Amino acid sequence: MTSLQLGDYDKDGELASSGTINHSIKEELMSNFRNMQYPRADDITAYTDPFIKKFEEYKETPINELLRTLVEVTAEKIKEYYEHCDMPDEIIFHGGGTLNKTLMKSIAEKTRDDIQTTDHIVPSKYMESSAFAYLAYAGKGVLFK
Repeated sequence: MTSLQLGDYDKDGELASSGTINHSIKEELMSNFRNMQYPRADDITAYTDPFIKKFEEYKETPINELLRTLVEVTAEKIKEYYEHCDMPDEIIFHGGGTLNKTLMKSIAEKTRDDIQTTDHIVPSKYMESSAFAYLAYAGKGVLFK
C-alpha cells in the first residue's frame, strides 16, 4: 500500500471490512494464479505484480473495495492450498496477516472455523525471526557468501 501511496497498511482490516468484493477484479487477479502447481515457494511479487500493473485501471475503484477484493483473493488462494493438503484438522497462522481481522474471518469461512495463530507460543510477528534464531542456535543455519 505504501508504494501506491495508500498509507502504511489497513489496520485490523478495517478498510477492507467496509468494502465489497469487486468480482471482475477478483476474477482478473485470480486468472494470474490458475495454473500454479504445488508444492512451490512463491515470491510475493508473483501476487503483487499483477495488481500493481493494473493499478492505473483500478484507480477509480474505492480503496475499501480494492482491499476487500484483495482479501478475497488471498483467502481463496489459502483455501486452494488447504484443499490441496487434504484439509488438515488444524491450521496455524503467523505473520502480519493474522492482525487483519477481515482476512482471518474470510479464511475461517472458507476453511474451518477454528483456525489458530502462534500467538500463544510466539507472537505472530516474531515467528520468522524466532525460527531463524532457533536454526542458528541448533547449528542448522546456512551462511551465504
